[in-house]
Amino acid sequence: MGGHPRRLLAAAGDKVVTHWTAVGTDTVGFMGHSPTGRTATVTGITIHRLAGGLLVEHWDEWDLAGLLQLGIAGPAGADGPGA
Repeated sequence: MGGHPRRLLAAAGDKVVTHWTAVGTDTVGFMGHSPTGRTATVTGITIHRLAGGLLVEHWDEWDLAGLLQLGIAGPAGADGPGA
């Protein structure tokens, strides 16, 4: 995936929350699949916790459904849809 442009940045207490969007084109393959040449957009939220001026924890939530834009549903060779 390409860059991660920030859409929203907020801070409160010891936490910083970023809502981001990543856009990229599948040129090298993903999860064992051949490259599709398709572009996907994925959004997410990252929460960082700081202590003593250092990043000590982080949590990420991604909208992985955005990866369905690549035309794959799971790892190559997996049983089930998209296999």
